[in-house]
This record gives sequence, structure tokens and C-alpha cells, in this order.
Amino acid sequence: MPETDGMMKARDFVNQVLPAALEMMKGKTRNLDCVVGLHLLGDDGGKWTLRIHQGEVAVEEGMTDYWDCALSIPAEDYVAMAAGSLSPYQAMAKGKIGVSGNLGLAAKLRFLFRV
Repeated sequence: MPETDGMMKARDFVNQVLPAALEMMKGKTRNLDCVVGLHLLGDDGGKWTLRIHQGEVAVEEGMTDYWDCALSIPAEDYVAMAAGSLSPYQAMAKGKIGVSGNLGLAAKLRFLFRV
């Protein structure tokens, strides 16, 4: 998979790794029915829509106008969280994660950051 300086690019991670990881985490998505906007900021960023319905998750490039919760984070920090070198709690404490919409749902989505 494409990497830069030993780190996978955020766009490649979201498009290639995240869908497969979410498929393996059906237990965590089984009781969710929501649309999540994901906005990764910076040069390697982009926007995605995650549609979660009864354990099935679709990851689509581009962000829909309707979402239950939207998360924004610098692309490099998203990759660091996915790799385990930055915890979601550390990122929140440093003000790196922006959340819009349903905050309760956002708390249930921690699994998106550690795959």
C-alpha cells in the first residue's frame, strides 16, 4: 500500500484499509444506523461519507449534505490514531478532532480511529 516515509497516506488508508477493517468490526456497528461525515484536513486529506446500517458499512468518497455526525481531523493525526501512536483522547484534549452533530454518536465511533 502507498506510504510516505513509512506512514500510509490518509487517503489510501480511508479508501483501502478502513472498509476492510470495518467489515471485520461488525460487532461494533451492528446496533448503529447512521450517516457519518469524515473530513480529513491537509494535503493528504479529503471528505468521505460512512453509511452504517445494521452492521453493514459503506465508505464513499465525498461528504453528503445529510449526516448524523461529522468528524474533522488533520489527515496525519488520523493516520497516527489508526496506527496507535496517538489516542483519540489525546487528540481530543489537544483540540485536533472537531465534532458536529450528534455528540453521543461521536462517542460511540471511537472504533473508527483505531483499526
